[in-house]
Amino acid sequence: MNKHRFAQLAMVATAVPAVFVANSGVASAAGGQQAYWKNVATGKCLTYRAGINQPTRDVETSTPCSRTPVSSYRWLEEQASDGTWAMRTEDGRCLTSYGSAVYLEDCSADVNATNWYQRWWEVSSSRGWKLKSRMSGLYLDSNSDGGVYTHTENDGNYQLWK
Repeated sequence: MNKHRFAQLAMVATAVPAVFVANSGVASAAGGQQAYWKNVATGKCLTYRAGINQPTRDVETSTPCSRTPVSSYRWLEEQASDGTWAMRTEDGRCLTSYGSAVYLEDCSADVNATNWYQRWWEVSSSRGWKLKSRMSGLYLDSNSDGGVYTHTENDGNYQLWK
């Protein structure tokens, strides 16, 4: 009986670290994946400021993608059942677009319950990715000053992200 108990403890001792190692790359308990979005035109990363919650002030681009903390430009993405993506901050707010404004707002823990203002199509192109708002159909755009907004599709590099 002691031999059997020792074998059970040995299995648990090896299985528990394996679970932590297997899950260490996933930052979201809901199964999200980490993403970093770098603008093709400027080389600046899509970043956010914690606790601002004012349209056009809490999302911007920053260079050289080294803002401290690193979490300010790390997005946790989850794909909804309709194929769109919710891009969350580590504190649970979502990248949101209303009109041309891009900002953060609280969002549901269930990706399929997020509203359409908080969902994005990730459209692949030969030069990078375009992020298209599920609600408006406008594309995530930027400028040389670091501003972030949505705009109708164009062929410019300010709408391309890598």
